[in-house]
Amino acid sequence: MRLVALLFFGVLGLGLILGSPVALADPEPPATRPAGPDLSKYKLPPNFNDLSDQDKSLIILTQEADMGNPDAMMELGLIFEQGLLGRRDFGQALNWFKKAADKKLPAGYYSVGMAYLVGQGDVPNIILALENIRRAAALNYPMANFQLAVMYLRGQHVTQNNAEGVKYLKKAADVGLPLAINELGVINYSGLWGQRTNKTEALKQFQRAAELGFGESMRNLALCYLNGEGQAKDDVQALKWFLLAQVVGFAPAEMEKAALDIKTTLKPEQIAQAEKEAQAWVNAFQAKIQSQQQALLSANAPTKPSEAKPAAKPAAKPAAKPSKPRSRR
Repeated sequence: MRLVALLFFGVLGLGLILGSPVALADPEPPATRPAGPDLSKYKLPPNFNDLSDQDKSLIILTQEADMGNPDAMMELGLIFEQGLLGRRDFGQALNWFKKAADKKLPAGYYSVGMAYLVGQGDVPNIILALENIRRAAALNYPMANFQLAVMYLRGQHVTQNNAEGVKYLKKAADVGLPLAINELGVINYSGLWGQRTNKTEALKQFQRAAELGFGESMRNLALCYLNGEGQAKDDVQALKWFLLAQVVGFAPAEMEKAALDIKTTLKPEQIAQAEKEAQAWVNAFQAKIQSQQQALLSANAPTKPSEAKPAAKPAAKPAAKPSKPRSRR
């Protein structure tokens, strides 16, 4: 049974659908983790150990920010923007984003630009929005390049220009932004924005973004295999990617129906093969994420006293990364 109701679309086509990241496996037992950051450099209140983890983190982040850590400034901005302390405070968020931008942090420029674009924390100001988004793009910040691509392709606040839009989209894709990679796939698949239809290239882009855990690309890749577009028809691979799209939370009901429809055309051993390959992909993806988390924890482990060296400034801690590639806005 062929699926004819499912359509390709992207943020520049019919709408934006974001895939969720694969759920991570349980973290390692505490005994196997590296020790946490050295707290001796902070001025902690006497009751610090009795505070909640949230309050402890806020104290540490605030002091890191006060010591000039731009990543901490950015984290504080996100905390206020997302209301992680109980309510959103866009004014405070913009204040911290500006401080991060003053340190030339690309994410800071981008967040300031987006705040002015939509009027969060201050009145909308398109001039300041474009100025800061362009600064972030000049530093090759992926979401800034993607935002400029959207603006140029849609003619929002800038003169509509397909060539400029595609250029910025490719810049975002070149540094691995799944959202941009998928969008290039949609453009190549459908021949949008002045580009020629190239389903072979579209397949490559869907495959690349799907391997990064992007749900919409998993669905699009499955459709290419199902319909034999960009390569020979392969229902086993189509089933595998429909199953994976369901696993990561992309339109689960739709993906479940698609998988069930394909199963009616396959032999039991083919279904087992697709399920085995899907599980192997999940295991490998989880292992890669855990490895990245372990590396981050190790990087933040305190230096042994015998190895400690005086420093003029505290070392900047990497900002917490989302488990998955995502657009904040």
